[in-house]
Amino acid sequence: MPYEQMVLHTLYLVSMLTSIVIPLCEIHRNRSRVEAETGGDIMPYVRYTWAGYLLFCCTSLALVGAIMWRPLLFVIGPAVLLSAVIFNLSFVAMGYNLAPIDEVLTDVADASQSMDDGDADESASDNAAPEPLSPEMVRIVEAALAAWCAEKNFRDTTVNMVKLSQSIGVVRRVLSIYFDQHLHTTFRIWLSDIRFKEAQDYIKAHPEYTIESASSACGFTSRSQLYKIFSDRTGMTPREWRDGQMA
Repeated sequence: MPYEQMVLHTLYLVSMLTSIVIPLCEIHRNRSRVEAETGGDIMPYVRYTWAGYLLFCCTSLALVGAIMWRPLLFVIGPAVLLSAVIFNLSFVAMGYNLAPIDEVLTDVADASQSMDDGDADESASDNAAPEPLSPEMVRIVEAALAAWCAEKNFRDTTVNMVKLSQSIGVVRRVLSIYFDQHLHTTFRIWLSDIRFKEAQDYIKAHPEYTIESASSACGFTSRSQLYKIFSDRTGMTPREWRDGQMA
C-alpha cells in the first residue's frame, strides 16, 4: 500500500509539473509572435496573464500538500478554481483587446495546418533561412509601405502584420523577410518609429493640445505606450520634450 501511494503521488506531481511547464512554453511562444506582429500596447495584458499564471501555479503545487492533509483541501480547492478562471480570462482579455483576433488566429491556424500537411522536405525548407527578396520585390514592398504610410493608415490602433499584409497586397512572409533583411527590425519597432515621428510632428504643430490627444491621433493604444516610447528614444516625457522644443 505505501508503495502504491508513492507511485500515485509521483504521477500526480509529474502531471502538475507538466500542467505548469506546457502553459509557460505557450506563453513565451505566443508572446514573441504578438510582440513582433502587433502594434498596440500589450503590457497590461501580459502582466495580467503572468499574474493569473503564477496564481495558478502556486495553487496547483499547493494541491500536493492538500492531498497529504485533507482539511487543507477545503481552502486550496476554491483557490484553484478561482485561479483557473483568472488564468483563462486573462487570455480572453489579451486576445480580444489585440483586435482583430480572428485574423491572427486564422493566420496561426493556417501556418500550423500547412506544417502538419507538408512533407519532411517542405518542413526542412520552412525551418531553413528564408531566401533574399529580389530587387523588384523589394521595390514593390517599399512602394506599398510608402503609400500605406502616406495615407496615415498607421493611425489605426488595431493594425497588425496580417492586417497590413491584406491592406497593401503583400503576403505576410514577404513582409517578415523585408523587415528582417532590409530594415533589420520587426514590424512592431517599424510601426512604433513611424508613430513616434508622427507624434513629434503633431506635438510641434499643436503644442496647445494635450498629450492624450497626440497619443490617440497618432495610433497609440494608450498614453503609457507613448510615454514609454518617448522615454526610450529621448530620455524625456512627451511634455518635457514639448517644453524643450518651445524654449
